[in-house]
Amino acid sequence: MNHFVNNVLKYKALFHVVDVPYRDIHLIQNKVLKELKLKDLNELRDKFEGEQFYKNRLSKCLPIVSLEKLLKIKLFDWEKSELKNIQSDITISDIKISLNLSLYGNTPEVEKDSDCPIIFFILNNLKEVWICGFASNKTIKKYQGRERIIGIGSKSKKVVEFNGFSHLKKFDSLEELLLIIKEDNE
Repeated sequence: MNHFVNNVLKYKALFHVVDVPYRDIHLIQNKVLKELKLKDLNELRDKFEGEQFYKNRLSKCLPIVSLEKLLKIKLFDWEKSELKNIQSDITISDIKISLNLSLYGNTPEVEKDSDCPIIFFILNNLKEVWICGFASNKTIKKYQGRERIIGIGSKSKKVVEFNGFSHLKKFDSLEELLLIIKEDNE
């Protein structure tokens, strides 16, 4: 937690705090229940890996919901599309950008050999997501902390803590994000 306080929390004033409406959380919950063919959230505990499945879907959905709210654009068709089609990245101006959501208290980790820029998010609680900012490939490679291996065998990969929160580029609109992306690719 001390590492989180020193490397992330002290920059909180620079982050956008987005309140996720309950209706969006409820929509995600209903889609998860439909995918698992369950009647209510209580049945998640009875289903093998049900709660983990729900948490994984939330970790992919909440960054997109937060960005949609901040940028005032639609990134995913919540009504028609299935959550299994949602990814942890978006494409803007033909550039793939990873969306990295970490829980409050955990320093975000990135793949050591990541080759795309990242927008970082912190999940403070179920209804509050912090949009921390945009990191270019150069920024990600320059501010890497402790390294570890996650996964097993051929699915294993090296991840590193990201320590460059003071170097993230903040954006308030789609136009600003597009400008940051353009500058990053020059």
